[in-house]
Amino acid sequence: MRAGGPELMQGYAERGFVIHYLTARSKTLELTDGTTCEQATIDWLEQHGFPWNQDQTWLDLADAVLGSDDTVTYKSAAIETRKSEGYSYEYAYGNATTDIDAYEAAGIDKTETFIIGTQAGEQGTRAIDGEDFVQHAAEQLPQVPAVCAFH
Repeated sequence: MRAGGPELMQGYAERGFVIHYLTARSKTLELTDGTTCEQATIDWLEQHGFPWNQDQTWLDLADAVLGSDDTVTYKSAAIETRKSEGYSYEYAYGNATTDIDAYEAAGIDKTETFIIGTQAGEQGTRAIDGEDFVQHAAEQLPQVPAVCAFH
């Protein structure tokens, strides 16, 4: 977990954004204790203070273990599915070229695609400096308008 990540996502949630957690981890995998990868991810999000509730957050995991090219296809298709339901994507976050490629394929503007880590700023994305979200959250959230209120 990167410092500031939960606070960044909580800030978006407080402004009425729906949070879409999207991972290429396979939901068919199980941990040694029998917990599904999906449940383990939900547990991890909750334990680390990330927003999680059925009305304002989604978690999409792949149906099977994927390679790089399949990861891009899977992630862009998952985004397109949500868009077909009437949702839009104002901001996207990631840490890999597969994220960059998937977001671009799904039509998310690179000026609102934030990448952290070794690929930060690649392909015209917006780089998040350092290895955490603390400064980015402090700079980004004050300029993000509220879109709606959840109760």
